[in-house]
Amino acid sequence: MKKNLLKVCVIAAAVSSAGAMAESPNWTYIDASYVSSDLGDAEPEGFEIRGSYEINDMFFIDGSYTDQDDDINTAIGDFDFEFSNFDLGVGAKYGLSETTDVYGRVAWQSWDIETDLDDDDDNGYSAAVGIRSVVWQGLELNAEAGYIDVGDFFDGEGFFEVGGIYNLANGLGLGVSYGEIDDLETWKATVRYSFR
Repeated sequence: MKKNLLKVCVIAAAVSSAGAMAESPNWTYIDASYVSSDLGDAEPEGFEIRGSYEINDMFFIDGSYTDQDDDINTAIGDFDFEFSNFDLGVGAKYGLSETTDVYGRVAWQSWDIETDLDDDDDNGYSAAVGIRSVVWQGLELNAEAGYIDVGDFFDGEGFFEVGGIYNLANGLGLGVSYGEIDDLETWKATVRYSFR
């Protein structure tokens, strides 16, 4: 997993020089995503709303809310399963080139799982580093890796996410991404509106 992530980061940085007409990554945007996850016994689906705001050339703030649910079939009956998470973070970024930024981010995390039998919630934090690169006119690739600790949910686990956004006209963009935290695998299909 770590080797694959490193390859993505190196490729994103190296290919960025090919996009002579490319712009730098935009740090002020709002995303709406369809989210599909795999937890082994459950495969919840739902949505995510994410926003980011560039404070200045170095700092940004961002946050997201995700809500997913599924019906679990067991030997003793069917159960509703729902989980949600909210994060609010602040980060610093540095431009490696006109088209590529690296960044670090820390965030407060809140997770909640509800079933017909139980309800569990906890708070914690995460820290991550990443790279965003506009590799060709409007096409941005990104990769992020980090650490998350949220009580009973993730007791000091590593995570990663890789993806891409293709920026269309008038600030609109379409993207996909894939991420893992321990046994949780997540795919996202995203519509983005960028403010520039």
